[in-house]
Amino acid sequence: MRIIETTQSAAKIFQITRDKESKIVPEFYSKEILSSAVMPIPKQGLAGSEQEAISLANQIGYPVVLKVHSFKITHKSDSKGVLLNLKTDEEVRKGYQDILQNVQFYHPGTKDVMVCVQEMVESGLEVIVGMRRDRVFGPAILFGLGGVWVEILKDVSLRVAPLIDYDLEEMINEIKGSALLGEFRGKPERDITKLKELIKQLENLAFQYPEISEIDLNPVFLYEKGKGALVADARIILADESLTANGGEWNEYR
Repeated sequence: MRIIETTQSAAKIFQITRDKESKIVPEFYSKEILSSAVMPIPKQGLAGSEQEAISLANQIGYPVVLKVHSFKITHKSDSKGVLLNLKTDEEVRKGYQDILQNVQFYHPGTKDVMVCVQEMVESGLEVIVGMRRDRVFGPAILFGLGGVWVEILKDVSLRVAPLIDYDLEEMINEIKGSALLGEFRGKPERDITKLKELIKQLENLAFQYPEISEIDLNPVFLYEKGKGALVADARIILADESLTANGGEWNEYR
């Protein structure tokens, strides 16, 4: 059982990922790296048994979320590896069993599977913040509406780092859905100050770790003004070699 606080350095996490012959850092470890950069994440822990999952759920506090943790499974929902709003020890026990059974159904023979226990957080306006490292220009930072909307609307903005305040303002205001960030049909204004801070933290992370090729924070829950933001899901992809990342553009969002 992994304690809720961050316990692994980024370098150690990168090595663990490569040792598993993978470039995709699982969500739990990706969030540990974000937490080390003081980025807001839900409370979380890793469980290797039903009892560990129950113990973590009680430490975190109900309700909780269970998610499959594996270096071989990148699309958790497609494997029915995500269970939301579990409120009792018995629900966690059954949920743990269900996730392991689902893994074997959708990915027969998969080993080294654990379950991530996370706090069930309040939802907010879903946005995406991301980074992709270009061979020539270096880190490019992405912002847009998140969740399924990024795939449907493709409403995003891109800038090459480093970013100044003017860049942040432009990125946020130029997306078509920018009106949703202000007061809109009875909804409160969102915490733009925290959003800018989060984008800058992501940029700093990209410069700090050239081993990282891509960072995808989606969704980020953006709350009303003064109440911050929270990274609900995250994925980090490592470059083939240190200091050298995959080139190309964010074509899937264009």
